[in-house]
Amino acid sequence: MNERRLPVLDPTRDPAANLYDHFPSGWFDLARSNELDGGRVLTRRLAGRDVVLYRTEFGVPCAVSPHCPHMGAHLGCGGKVSGESIVCPFHAFEFDREGRCTKTGYGTPPPPRARLTTYAVHEIHGCVFVWHGAAGEAPTFRIPHLDDAHDGSMPMLDRVFELRGHPQETSENSVDVGHFGPVHGYSNVKIVEPLRVDGASLTTTYSMDRPMIPGRPKLGSVHAVFQIHVHGLGYSMVEVKVPSLGFESRHYVLATPTERERVRLRVGFSVRRGTLRLPFASRIARDLVEAVFMQVGIRVFAHDVGQDFEIWKNKRYVHPPQLAVGDGPVGTYRRWARQFYPVNGAPSSSTEDIAAE
Repeated sequence: MNERRLPVLDPTRDPAANLYDHFPSGWFDLARSNELDGGRVLTRRLAGRDVVLYRTEFGVPCAVSPHCPHMGAHLGCGGKVSGESIVCPFHAFEFDREGRCTKTGYGTPPPPRARLTTYAVHEIHGCVFVWHGAAGEAPTFRIPHLDDAHDGSMPMLDRVFELRGHPQETSENSVDVGHFGPVHGYSNVKIVEPLRVDGASLTTTYSMDRPMIPGRPKLGSVHAVFQIHVHGLGYSMVEVKVPSLGFESRHYVLATPTERERVRLRVGFSVRRGTLRLPFASRIARDLVEAVFMQVGIRVFAHDVGQDFEIWKNKRYVHPPQLAVGDGPVGTYRRWARQFYPVNGAPSSSTEDIAAE
């Protein structure tokens, strides 16, 4: 009897079969802005490497490679900020915002080739994003700036989780319409605006009914409209409107690849001031209600995202997926995601991917 063998996929030809072996290019959240206050120096992992973060006296956030090129000390372990420079804890060599060594600890001329690698930084929503170029490339897009204070959005509350996963898979949830019911208990899901892609960005809008209290559908539901904005694979923001309550909020999912098969996931929540229907409430009462909504909202949102964790921890990336009607634009999403990987090293999709959309 002839033995039937499974096809062997060559990862150099079809990297999508080994998605978890690849770190995508993009902007990734490494810290909250206030974590850099007071001259603090942080070490965070990004794509299998340490990155050292600090803020200069002029308020400029910086990200650099961790080891001093002089004799190898780790700047995140005892390094300090001095003016616009970071100072090595070993021999007090100083490096400016461009990574150049400007001083030694002895007052002698600095070594001309002593330089730190610097990373592009983008600060938005009270978070510090650092650019990772999978092929060493400079940033190819920006996360659009939203003036939270001007439009009345309250400062984000957040929760941070570390788990098995990949940014492409966490972002894929935003287009995976089919899982909204089985995993999250949403019903009457409808696509209001179809998926649109524009360079590194994509957007789509859904409407759905969701339980008023997660896991308790018999206690009633609310109708909500979700407008999704994704910029790269590390940033997803959902604008939510609940017409019956006049309630508007923003939900953030910020996935950062730390190691292979590991992500640091920040989920954030913000209420837009003045959108709750409280016609007879005083300003003090309104502020109190909005503050309560913020606390409840981040708990509910963290719960909703947490419903995906066990699936992410135990699933494998299937390529190509055998899609069915009702899945949503998964194939279009995966083709869009190709751009965030090096040339000749990108997870790809084929015509089979979109046959069931």
